[in-house]
Amino acid sequence: MSEPKPQVTNESFTVVPSLNGVGAEISGVDLTQAMSDAVFSGIRAAFFEYGVIYFRGQTLTVEDQISFSQRFGELDKSSVLSQYLHPGHPEIFLVSNIVDKDGRHLGAYDAGRMWHFDLSYEAKPSMCSMLYALEIPHDDAGKALGDTQFASMSRAYASLPDAVKQRLEGRKAVNTLAKRFARKEDVNILSPEKSKLAEATHPAIRTHPANGRKCIFVNEAHTDRILDLAREESDALLATAWEACKNPAFRYRHSWRVGDAVMWDNCAVQHLATFDYKLPQRRLLHRTTVVGATPY
Repeated sequence: MSEPKPQVTNESFTVVPSLNGVGAEISGVDLTQAMSDAVFSGIRAAFFEYGVIYFRGQTLTVEDQISFSQRFGELDKSSVLSQYLHPGHPEIFLVSNIVDKDGRHLGAYDAGRMWHFDLSYEAKPSMCSMLYALEIPHDDAGKALGDTQFASMSRAYASLPDAVKQRLEGRKAVNTLAKRFARKEDVNILSPEKSKLAEATHPAIRTHPANGRKCIFVNEAHTDRILDLAREESDALLATAWEACKNPAFRYRHSWRVGDAVMWDNCAVQHLATFDYKLPQRRLLHRTTVVGATPY
């Protein structure tokens, strides 16, 4: 594995990669303020280099988050879980364990229980997502709970034996949201939403559109099978790929603070939520999702 690149200062901001080079903190940027094309270009370059970027200490309105996210591309305004879209701002999807007086969840409370790419069951999976933290749970000692882990899919691909790469290259895999609904924890989904279940077939190995890197593009949450293989052979090959995806050496783990804005590349990394909290420990984040392109 190559050494992570050193800290980089670009005009008014600084990029500090994690120790293994997966993920980087960007400081010296206020996302509520106007940003020059030169500064944004530097941020975008860091995003595609490290797969995950994060900004601490932000005070974003929904309009601020939408405005910055839109610089990466068109925002998704729909969701299978449409009941969790922000009222009046469908670009914002609520992620939260908070319930109203009738016990209904205000946001998606169980999102991310398995390693996944966002919207991999759509014909055009999302390019990237951004989460902004409004409320973060803590334990009695003040330690933040609900960390999010990110894993590099280009490094996972590079780690595969050549024989496995050859078996995956050129293969197509079926990704379906129905796989999620088969799990007990998701029985809360409203029945009208089930009619919107999506399914899409994508390459098992995807080429990153911005940097040309090869990335594993199958995930435990949504990938059901590899086409043109017997189920037993497909399951075994997927299990091998997923084992590479879970290698701790390829991960960045984000410990949340209120005011954090975290963006991740939905081709370059998979992510996983940590469910080590429960009410009355409250968690509330706003997510924006940038529309992506057809994988190849």
